[in-house]
Amino acid sequence: MMKRLFLALAAALPILCVSSCDLSEKIIEISVNQAKASCPMDLGDGLTMADVRYADGYVTYVYQCDEDSYSYDLIMDQNDEMKEAVVEELRGQAEKDKSIKAFLEALKKSGTGLIYQYNIPDADAPAEIQVESDEL
Repeated sequence: MMKRLFLALAAALPILCVSSCDLSEKIIEISVNQAKASCPMDLGDGLTMADVRYADGYVTYVYQCDEDSYSYDLIMDQNDEMKEAVVEELRGQAEKDKSIKAFLEALKKSGTGLIYQYNIPDADAPAEIQVESDEL
């Protein structure tokens, strides 16, 4: 009897994993689509959320920055500090908001990271803050 239960459970594990992975993907897709529908969003202080994308194992938030308020060098020089601040803010929001908590859990389960991409006028490339799923 115990052996049959074990075999049944072993047979069901791949199905449970696929279902869990599919659920995580759906949560991420829904969250991205909701955020994308709000774009462009003026966040004040010369910052506009222009787009949100989900591809290649990352959810990417794309921001357009006012050159008077943001500097490529500043973002890159303080990248570690900014990353820590982003992670702390996300964790704090997740404690208060179940949808954010579900989103972060889905990111972790699926191995999906976050990229915050800042497009600054006259910069040769966007400044990025990259957070891996295991850092969430």
